[in-house]
Amino acid sequence: MAPADDSAIGERANTTNLQNDTQVDTDADGWPDIKGFEKTIACEIFGGDVGFFREMLEPFLKDYASADSDLNRLLQAGEHANAARFVHKLVGQAANLGALELKNAGRALEDVLNDQSRPYDNEAIAFGKAHARFFTQAMDWLERKRIAD
Repeated sequence: MAPADDSAIGERANTTNLQNDTQVDTDADGWPDIKGFEKTIACEIFGGDVGFFREMLEPFLKDYASADSDLNRLLQAGEHANAARFVHKLVGQAANLGALELKNAGRALEDVLNDQSRPYDNEAIAFGKAHARFFTQAMDWLERKRIAD
């Protein structure tokens, strides 16, 4: 099912003021303090090694930097199955990085895309916001780490 209007998902997500969410602190152990990031999960997955986490985060951010526009292109083309697969892959990687807000928003979008019996507007907007928030904060944190190194 198509969205209610033709505006890009990313454009709709940008209606939220993300300015206040861009400044990221680092905790005492060197982990990022990102909204929607679950440090305990990431610590468990990466054995407490924040350097290893950083090594895995960087390619994720590079590979999915344009996820919102890539997803919008698939949806506008009516390729719901491909869009659902794309989101599924992102969700798995986000979960492995402890990005729970992004994982949950992606899973909800994936579910509605697979269902195809109802509009996906709300889930797409929530995904766009979660994507923008996590990526903005994670990139800020990585840049600060580079400067500090």
